[in-house]
Amino acid sequence: MSGSASYTNGTFTVAGAGQGTFSTNSDGLHFVYQPLSGDGTMVARVVSLQGSGAAQAGIMIRETLNADASHVYLFNYSSANWMTERTSTGASSSYQPLGSVTLPNWIKLARSGNVFTMYGSPDGVNWVQLGTSQTVSMAPNVYVGLAVSNRTTSSLATATFDGVSISSAATPAPVITAVSATTGSIGSQVVISGSGFGASQGGSAVLLNGAAVMINTWSGTSITITIPPGATSGPLLVSVAPSMNDSNAVRFTVTSQPLPVTWLDQDVGSAGLAGSASYTNGTFTVAGAGQGTFSTNSDGFHFVYEPLSGDGTMVARVVSLQGSGAAQAGIMIRETLNAGANHVYLFNYS
Repeated sequence: MSGSASYTNGTFTVAGAGQGTFSTNSDGLHFVYQPLSGDGTMVARVVSLQGSGAAQAGIMIRETLNADASHVYLFNYSSANWMTERTSTGASSSYQPLGSVTLPNWIKLARSGNVFTMYGSPDGVNWVQLGTSQTVSMAPNVYVGLAVSNRTTSSLATATFDGVSISSAATPAPVITAVSATTGSIGSQVVISGSGFGASQGGSAVLLNGAAVMINTWSGTSITITIPPGATSGPLLVSVAPSMNDSNAVRFTVTSQPLPVTWLDQDVGSAGLAGSASYTNGTFTVAGAGQGTFSTNSDGFHFVYEPLSGDGTMVARVVSLQGSGAAQAGIMIRETLNAGANHVYLFNYS
């Protein structure tokens, strides 16, 4: 059956049939793509996948559009991330599982020469490498895009993707480096700082959880937005016309109890479940998952923070803590927001 593709409000909808890419020397799928010259990275969030229990939906780099082309394919299949690769034209593809996931889920595929590296993320902010890097020889000029198959030629699978970004040295994707707030109420203003936004808005947009927000000012490095009525919490990103290439995502929470000015929040490391934070009448309420900081080189928790330059002191009263018997809650100074950053953490535990 013939596949199809459409785009609206930051979301690609792709329908495809075909036998897919498992253990075959001839692929069958629907591919939404653009050329890629040299090294590059593609990011997308697989929002939904409907089809047979064997349907595939993900991101692919392939040497040509021929059915037997060399490729690397990172995709969702049967509630897990998988990859297939064909190391030479006409060869049988090989595959490996890369861990269970729940949709929506972010995936990333990076090419550096003939080395391809795969990543996954629950939030588009904290990434972990999936499996080991794979070496597949390909020509400098290849194709990169979204691929969907239903593992059958008699019916279609339909997948939706958002947060789609393609970045290369020649055409870098827009980048958000900072936001003035990560929480806000309806009608509040937020300043987004970064690069690659374009000198004027034109057809570009800022999307919050897949919906366009109100634009107040726009420049190549700074955008001011207003959170509109009906906005919902989710990934905040900049989508730049005409290709509608998306920036990295920042988690933004729409709430009637936003954090005070200068305070930001995010999950650090692999938290599993998204955390949250709010403020009212002098009290911060913070919810977080993750493995914490005990005897690990990669922390996992929710962090409510502001920058500190030089010496300083922080004081807080831990009023209450509810969770597992191993929950942690306290005050922290850390060098960066990376999961493996140097830190000192004073906290209540058990």
